[in-house]
Amino acid sequence: MAYIRPILKGAAAFGGSFVAVFAGLTVAADVCPYYIDTVSGGSMKPTLNPRDNGTRDRVLAKRLTMEQADKLQRGDIVDATNPRNPHGDKVVKRIIALPGDSVLTPRYHDEVVKIPRYHCWVEGDHPETSADSNYYGPIPVELVHGKVMFVVWPPTRLGRLAERDLSGPDAHKMSTVLHHTPLPR
Repeated sequence: MAYIRPILKGAAAFGGSFVAVFAGLTVAADVCPYYIDTVSGGSMKPTLNPRDNGTRDRVLAKRLTMEQADKLQRGDIVDATNPRNPHGDKVVKRIIALPGDSVLTPRYHDEVVKIPRYHCWVEGDHPETSADSNYYGPIPVELVHGKVMFVVWPPTRLGRLAERDLSGPDAHKMSTVLHHTPLPR
């Protein structure tokens, strides 16, 4: 606390404007529905980080609350806490399956997985380099922080994320939803 006093004294000399701005930014960060995140790695190629030159995409994501989790859809790209490292890494992945879905998985230890209530199945668009639900299984939706909407950096990639055709040439490498069984509420 002693290191904060000089800052507050300096802020008082400027009429408290520093404190007001700092407090305003802190509150805005907690209530703003959008945030910017950096995408690391190549697991979402070609959708995100398509170049091999070390440039990392910055994305705009819409913050999700638990009440909004039921609005997630198959194909959404989400920013989530890594279930294997909850105090460190975050992951950006595509939702493949939702609660009640049965998934045929090409790389998980169970060939068919039923997605439990309050969970989802996520995968990277580049299966060869993606540590995803094929590695750690379905993830709790409470680990999902937001839905990725736009690429905001680099400027040459600025724009809304296009929906990916999940039946394209790499579809055989991704999990497939076999059927959906509605879960009782």
